[in-house]
Amino acid sequence: MTQFILHPQLAADTILVGEFPLCQVLLANDGNYPWLI
Repeated sequence: MTQFILHPQLAADTILVGEFPLCQVLLANDGNYPWLI
């Protein structure tokens, strides 16, 4: 499987919460809403 490359702006605005074989879980750095990506 090909690895994806996360857009630099998305990487700068999120915190890695978990890493799994097929995906990553990111928390958006937004104090208004707890967005999981």
